[in-house]
Amino acid sequence: MVKDGRGRDLQASLTSMHGLADLAAVLATRPAHKSLLFCNTRNEAEQVATYLRQHLAYEADIFTHYSNLDSQVRQEVESRFAGATVALCVSSSTLELGIDIGSIDEVVLIGPPPTLTAFLQRIGRGGRRTRRTQVLCLARSPLEHLRFMALLGLAQGTIASIDAAAYHFRPAILIQQLFSLLKQSPTGSLRLADLRRIAPPDVPDADLSPILRTLAAEGYLQSGRPGEWRPGPKLNPLIDDHEIYSNIGEERLKTTVLDAYSGRKLAQTETLRQKGETLLMGGQPVQVSWQDKYQFAVEKGQREAVEELLRFRTAPFTVPAEIAQAMAAALHLPAGLIPILPEEDGTWLFHFWGDIYGELLAAILQAHYPAEGWQPRLRPWNEVVLHLPFHLETLPPWDARLAHRELGLLAKRIGAKMDCGRFHSLLPPDLAVGTVVALCDLSAGKGVSGKLRTLVAVKNFWNAILVQCFI
Repeated sequence: MVKDGRGRDLQASLTSMHGLADLAAVLATRPAHKSLLFCNTRNEAEQVATYLRQHLAYEADIFTHYSNLDSQVRQEVESRFAGATVALCVSSSTLELGIDIGSIDEVVLIGPPPTLTAFLQRIGRGGRRTRRTQVLCLARSPLEHLRFMALLGLAQGTIASIDAAAYHFRPAILIQQLFSLLKQSPTGSLRLADLRRIAPPDVPDADLSPILRTLAAEGYLQSGRPGEWRPGPKLNPLIDDHEIYSNIGEERLKTTVLDAYSGRKLAQTETLRQKGETLLMGGQPVQVSWQDKYQFAVEKGQREAVEELLRFRTAPFTVPAEIAQAMAAALHLPAGLIPILPEEDGTWLFHFWGDIYGELLAAILQAHYPAEGWQPRLRPWNEVVLHLPFHLETLPPWDARLAHRELGLLAKRIGAKMDCGRFHSLLPPDLAVGTVVALCDLSAGKGVSGKLRTLVAVKNFWNAILVQCFI
């Protein structure tokens, strides 16, 4: 039993799901009249909705809701789902907060969300007009089962969260604000002083001019009168499509999907489809009837093609250190220990540092043992496990200079996995790297790193059954 801040009881059930048939079967046994199903990707939401349209054991309206559906389409889904009596809405993160969809009897999580915040937001959507929320957690693997255990433990307070890293300003916010200023400017231009005015005082002037020069080099700005900057050719389409008003979200999707008969805009997508291709949209198969430049139109597709299109996989996302450490606690692993499992050809090291710090650990170990000549470059197995191609009895001493150096080399790759902001990729390279290093917070005794440096390897902690859950 979990209670939220308003005192509601959140009754959570955790069970396994090996395929979409399991989902249809378990929903048939639930007493809910209206269910909100959360997936971690748009593709998963489409596949789930399409399958349930054909295999759900009772009559129900089925809707889909995710970010690249056109805003008017999403609003229609919200209104129809709110007014429905027996219905399911399959959503990505778009329905976590702030949208009125009426009273929800049950929240279903198909795979764990990436963060504790997302988990609490999703389960908090149910039972808002009652004193009880019913939550069904569906794990598609032993690793997902453990993630759910960690999330539930953190939500209940039975697992203590590690200290949060110190806050660090994301300079990508300045780019979003700069674009908004240009849109609002009566002269259609801005100067460095305008950027200085919206930047926090602790952001030095030396960081501001390179931002403007980099945006100009990338085509988002262009020179006007001396000292002025105007919108460049790449910025105008962002302004026209209202893509500049938030620093949250994914990269802009460039291809438009239209209804073949009405011409109505249905969605944006990253993939340009060819005439005759079949895809899923709104939980139903549709077929491309024509394609022209950066848009294509769809019409209703063949029902019998649906089963062949379903390719249900777990979503790749970054598991933070907070969740990984909670996973260790859920297994009753004593704090400050890293289990290792020696093998004939190497060592399995169970670090529970999460994806970002797991990458850093791999880089540090590779730097400590360069004579091994590892090829390809050492990579984490998943968010909790690292495989070493040699035997390791203990971790090398912590070297702060080495850690910062390796983190700087990793910054471009792992920056895409962190919450740096939608326009982070448009920052000057040095500023982008510095932001990632600051967010990882390797300063002595602070945030995650203060915990990580206390970890010591312990031999033969787990048996083979537990290891099979992760490798």
